Amino acid sequence: MISSDEILRNYLNCKYIIINSKSFVENKDAEQEINSEFIYETKETEQKIKMELLEEMKLCSSFNMLANFEAVVRKDFNRTISSKLKDKLSKEFIALCDKHYTKSNKDKKREKFCSKIPFDDILDKIKKYFKESYDPFHSQCSILKGYFTFRHWYAHGRSTRHSSVNIQIPDPEDLKELYIEFGKNVFYRTKNLQKPKP
Repeated sequence: MISSDEILRNYLNCKYIIINSKSFVENKDAEQEINSEFIYETKETEQKIKMELLEEMKLCSSFNMLANFEAVVRKDFNRTISSKLKDKLSKEFIALCDKHYTKSNKDKKREKFCSKIPFDDILDKIKKYFKESYDPFHSQCSILKGYFTFRHWYAHGRSTRHSSVNIQIPDPEDLKELYIEFGKNVFYRTKNLQKPKP
């Protein structure tokens, strides 16, 4: 799995290249060497295409960051269930697992069954835990949950059926900051937890 650091680094590098690329309009002498589909007729056309490329890079990078985020949250949740940690958030995770793991599921291994718990349920549990603890971090959880509306929209082909929903498109740099906050509050909450790879 590619790390959030790598995703952000790739995004920033591509963004820099697009913004700082030489203008093909001004570089008429090089026209013969450049594939004609990349030669712009006007500065306005060139600027428009650069903006479209930047927007597409932002969408793709944000989607990848959120996919990474979900994977790391799930990894932390699954590790918590299998290690039976005793901190308060871990106890909440275990209670969530127990709630889903009813008597009818006793024929399945508990850890494997609980690894299938919907991500929204895990995120809701984290948010509720911090809200009930009067910790302002719960607002960061709400922001992340809102960003997953974008992830679903993007993953399902940018479907117009979600157009009535206000889709917040996160900036990859903001997602990295949010990841760092989750690290402090969730991923590294006890000395027993090893730092997960971002």
